[in-house]
Amino acid sequence: MRKTEPIVQYTLEPLVYEGPAEGWQREQWKLKSPTAILDLKVCDMTMGSGAFLVQACRYLAERLVEAWENAEKEHPGKVLITPDGTFSEGSPAERLVPADASERIAIARRVVADRCLYGVDINPMAVEMAKLSLWLITDLPRLLAEHVADQIVLVEPLHDDDDGATALVIEPAVEGMDEPLVAGKERSYDRTTGVVLRWIRTFSTAP
Repeated sequence: MRKTEPIVQYTLEPLVYEGPAEGWQREQWKLKSPTAILDLKVCDMTMGSGAFLVQACRYLAERLVEAWENAEKEHPGKVLITPDGTFSEGSPAERLVPADASERIAIARRVVADRCLYGVDINPMAVEMAKLSLWLITDLPRLLAEHVADQIVLVEPLHDDDDGATALVIEPAVEGMDEPLVAGKERSYDRTTGVVLRWIRTFSTAP
């Protein structure tokens, strides 16, 4: 077992299942829908080489495939065509979610990396290692890999202004965030977290 596996599992279980937060017995848990899983945003604030992000990618992809299977059982005879759980109304030839199990997990990892995972570090080498780690686990084509890489960023403190606030620069920059982000008068973890959450919201809604 990987050291990251139990930590990621117990952290994400309450987010992908209905039941843990309610105190239900495990056999009563119900996996959430594909859309609910893909709406999750997972950010490692000190990601290093991306070990936890890679495991989060594995875990969420496995749950996403299970959610696809559950949706298909609820709609027998219909063809699942999108990662969000949309079914075809026409020809099965328009299928986007493959039927083959190994192809499904590969697609699921790519979709999860694209829509759910974010990473932050102040070490440029760590940022590049994390990008490589996600590329290896997803085997993404180059263009999509470059898009996902934009979700793995370097956060660099610039200076303290006259009010004692710390300006942070996030690289690569995101459209709609032209100014340095101000983390507050203290370089606290909570304030930096707020800045990163604003970046995630801006990035995930950018055209």
